[in-house]
Amino acid sequence: MPVLPTTFAETGTHISDAYDAILPPPLSHSAIKLDSFALSGFFGGGRSVVGMAALKLIPGHRWCGWYNTPGSIEMAKQYGPLAHLKLLDALFPEGEANPTRLFKLDVKKGPQFVAIHSTTTLKSTGHLAHLITRKAEETDLTYDHFPGRATTSPSIAIVNLGHRGELGEPGKHPPLPRSWETWFTFAPMLVSVGACVMCALVGDWFSFVSIVVGIVAHGVACYAIGSGKLTLQHPEPAPKARRGDGVLKGGKTLVVFVGDERAVNVFTRGCFRLQYGAGASDKKLNRFDDPLSAKNNIHANIISPSSAKQASSVNHSVRNIHPSFNTKSPPRYLSRYIRRICQPFLNPPQSLIGYSALLLMGQFIIQLLLVPLGTLFGQLMFVATVIASWMYNAHLSSLNREGIQTRILMNAAELKDIDIRKYQLSTWTATVAFACFVLASEHPLDDPLHFLNAMVPKNTVAWKEWKRNMGEKLKDRRYFDLGANCKKIKFSKRDWEVADGKNRGLLETLFHDAEDAWAAWSRVRHSPSLLKPGATWV
Repeated sequence: MPVLPTTFAETGTHISDAYDAILPPPLSHSAIKLDSFALSGFFGGGRSVVGMAALKLIPGHRWCGWYNTPGSIEMAKQYGPLAHLKLLDALFPEGEANPTRLFKLDVKKGPQFVAIHSTTTLKSTGHLAHLITRKAEETDLTYDHFPGRATTSPSIAIVNLGHRGELGEPGKHPPLPRSWETWFTFAPMLVSVGACVMCALVGDWFSFVSIVVGIVAHGVACYAIGSGKLTLQHPEPAPKARRGDGVLKGGKTLVVFVGDERAVNVFTRGCFRLQYGAGASDKKLNRFDDPLSAKNNIHANIISPSSAKQASSVNHSVRNIHPSFNTKSPPRYLSRYIRRICQPFLNPPQSLIGYSALLLMGQFIIQLLLVPLGTLFGQLMFVATVIASWMYNAHLSSLNREGIQTRILMNAAELKDIDIRKYQLSTWTATVAFACFVLASEHPLDDPLHFLNAMVPKNTVAWKEWKRNMGEKLKDRRYFDLGANCKKIKFSKRDWEVADGKNRGLLETLFHDAEDAWAAWSRVRHSPSLLKPGATWV
């Protein structure tokens, strides 16, 4: 860390003392020489960089970055390339320009996905599949006392997406979960402001300016970097597409999706994206935001043939839209002009990130020159602000960011904890059979053998015979009728005697595993007490 010459620092100290002070400077006669700028470098900027990465996960955090913090050069190097400015690209050629990857919103790979109706197999999925798989692994077991031989004891989680085909529209901005972390930001802010006041009272204007520059630079950087909007992107299914039921295979827990393809696509093919500038603004206002278009729409509804109920709703919409009616709130079209005024402030251009990075670099140079010129008391105040911000950034870096992302994902998909039910069976064979029974109970299976081959890629004589018998029974709807004529899946001696002597014992064991899985599934679907309170089968 470069340090100014002693003579220059002493001259600056005398200049600082020359100003009239409201309070006598403490420690003015101390012989201690403190290299406060080098001491602030001890705390490093790594925590500041990681703390800045939590901006898009804590609501309102972009407005609360007004405090002095170390590591301005590291932050400029890390986030400056987001602006796509030639100057910063030349200064930091190896920087990450993709905000989604920089904020670690799309970095993990998910497990393999096997769709049971479309016979599609995705060898790997994305970050959202990784999040829901981890959520399933952390979910408590709904029921785990199923009989059967014990080997690996895998678990299976059923994610009930219901009929959420209208949810999870591509490009929507999912709401951030509520958090108390924003209130903790006031601690370093109060320390920085208090240090500025104390430096002003003792007349140490060098330390005062050093802290103020740090406050402004970090505050502007948080405002600019935090202006991006988190969006949820996923492909739209084809018209009249088949159901999206399937299984995420590869983690510690087998995750079974039950729902429409549009809802399943959110988890298997969706991703988070971070958009800045004009691309981050909400969708354009609809025609009701303009009084002229609203008027045209009203007349069109009135002259068109409609029922009295529809006419009543039209009159109600007229009363809410037209400015001649007295309403408790101002006309909605006024918000159009308010949004136009606030738009540059709420969604600033992406280039502002580059200017804030230059400001952070200027903070480093100014503090390098001015901090050694301050008094010992002012330097201690500067160090106090650095310590306070370092502790807060350390707290931010300890947050479970994947856990917050999972909550954002579940809120966007309107998925609750009660929609995830987890069970533990005794063997992998029983777990696969249990998944088949769950999916076949929801919707008939056209090609269960393809699904079984994807789940159990073994082609020995015993496994082939087991999958063939399972496929036949999965196609038979008599086993999945919840009425009085519901049949039980049972295998007899004739089923495993078709194999030769060395495969007969294994085949018999596999059939018994399937029977154990059927017994477990029968208990689950016929016994509401085994489900979580309020849960019902789809």
